[in-house]
Amino acid sequence: MHPYMVLVAALLTAASAVGQVEGVVQPDAPAIYGGGQLGGFDHAYDRDLTLGDGAREQFSLHRLNYVALGSNDLKLQLSFKYRFLLNVPAYASFTNTIAWDIYEPKDPSRDVTYNPELFYRWRVSDPSPGFLDTGYWHASNGRGDEPEKRSLDRLFARGLFDIELLGRHLLATPTAYLTLATSQYSPDIDDYLGHWELGLVWKDLLGPERPGNDLDLLVDIVDPIASEGSVTIGLLLRLEDTAWSPNIYVQYFSGYGDTMLEYAEHRTELRFGMTFYY
Repeated sequence: MHPYMVLVAALLTAASAVGQVEGVVQPDAPAIYGGGQLGGFDHAYDRDLTLGDGAREQFSLHRLNYVALGSNDLKLQLSFKYRFLLNVPAYASFTNTIAWDIYEPKDPSRDVTYNPELFYRWRVSDPSPGFLDTGYWHASNGRGDEPEKRSLDRLFARGLFDIELLGRHLLATPTAYLTLATSQYSPDIDDYLGHWELGLVWKDLLGPERPGNDLDLLVDIVDPIASEGSVTIGLLLRLEDTAWSPNIYVQYFSGYGDTMLEYAEHRTELRFGMTFYY
């Protein structure tokens, strides 16, 4: 059996073993993190590890929003999701990632990735809280029918789980992908972008004695077993609220797929910048 089929089966088996799967997320669901309803979790943090939205939280963050400067470019990512049916956890999301060659005289955009998703969120309630997203995933760089065109269509299953580790919250998002189609100019792209991904965010490393300021460790591992893969390690320093309260962000990337255009080129990048949410 192909590795990504094994991973899809494992995710579905794990979701069944964890407990009851419910199709509708209730707005009065119990708190998972820091008190309040699940819907408030989305607005507090930068990544889609939100273990569910209340019915009134229709527009929310999806992936990490950031701007970060490296030695070769400035990278900007904007991401959101929209719950388009009030009482049904069905979502449309969009992530836009831009790599700017700001060191060039005219600051051209070297590559842009357009990444929409359409998915349904299943709630896993017992014995520990979590969610399972299943749906359709597309990514392309919008180059049209030319040699630099890159595109990839997939089905995916993504788990979202909150695990306690050493008195801190570890937010885990394992994802398995099934490739449906690729561009004729990038037929081997899934050999570099992989068939599975594991996202981890270990939160509040400074502890409760540092109110308003805290440090998160973000790790993203893309299939280094069945593909070339990549590793992204980030540190996110959240500062106490002021009139302007940035989140300081440091990102280390090593591997393939830093941009879709250059997906087959190995890169190592260290970037500094900030994250933001809404």
